[in-house]
Amino acid sequence: MFKAILKKKVSLVHAVGIRLMAAGLVVLTLPCCVQKPFQEPPPSLPATPASTPTPLSSPPAIPTSTPTPPPLPTGAGMDAVKAIAAKSQCASFSYPSGQGLAPKAFLNGMALVFARSVCNQNSSYMKETAKANTGDDEHDALSWYNANFEAAGLSNDKAGLDTLRHLYALMLGHGMMESSGQHCLGKDPNASNTSSETCEAGLWQTSWNSRTYSSELPKIFATYKEGGRKCFLETFSQGISCREADWENHGTDEDGLKFQELSKKCPAFAAEYAAVVLRNGRQHYGPINHKTAAFSVTCDAMFAQIQKLVETTPAVCADL
Repeated sequence: MFKAILKKKVSLVHAVGIRLMAAGLVVLTLPCCVQKPFQEPPPSLPATPASTPTPLSSPPAIPTSTPTPPPLPTGAGMDAVKAIAAKSQCASFSYPSGQGLAPKAFLNGMALVFARSVCNQNSSYMKETAKANTGDDEHDALSWYNANFEAAGLSNDKAGLDTLRHLYALMLGHGMMESSGQHCLGKDPNASNTSSETCEAGLWQTSWNSRTYSSELPKIFATYKEGGRKCFLETFSQGISCREADWENHGTDEDGLKFQELSKKCPAFAAEYAAVVLRNGRQHYGPINHKTAAFSVTCDAMFAQIQKLVETTPAVCADL
């Protein structure tokens, strides 16, 4: 009923509006009177999820330490050291006083001992041998030979590996004078001395009574007596002929006998021990006292190359 009445009213208004428009009058129709058709609201779009920011990639980690180089194959370090010795001009240096060339075994053996000394340069016995020129001519061979080293352009004013190299260069010439580079040499067969305190033995003909020159000497002896370091006998003995009498040890004191045995059968011990004696009791050795032991700058150059090898390839030390 209500819809019919409303429809009738709308028709009436519409008719009146037409007539007024025809008369030139403007009629405003009320929007409330016109019913618009119902429209469904547009479907809502699903919410777009917030985009997750892409995380920045972390920068590569900076290493905090130098990686440890891989170990060398067994024997490779020793071979590298000996190769330097074989190719050096020191190998062709002819020592005066009729000694001639150093035996290959002696040169190679000393090259190995020096290389290990570089590896152990912070030990107490190495600091004792590599100390600066003490200025004590009475006891220190480097001080006694100072004028000779200066003439060759070699300075021993500072402690360290330079001074140690110069000592080893002198030890080569000294060993050539004492034993011609033969590790097994015993006491002079013409000598009547048979005391274990004073019987000389080995490459530098050192005797047991020398142990009082430095507190480091008994320590070195104890280390080798207990087998604490390699002797390099295989290297020092290559091509060397030893007389049966050379292996005989003399005296009755147990340590004195052991000292003679080690001096001949463990040449690395003889070298490290003699190095300390040279710095603290040079008068123990006749060729040093008379300055007949020669040294060559070519041998210092050889030791410098070995030093560089050890410093640039520390893995060599594991082989020594």
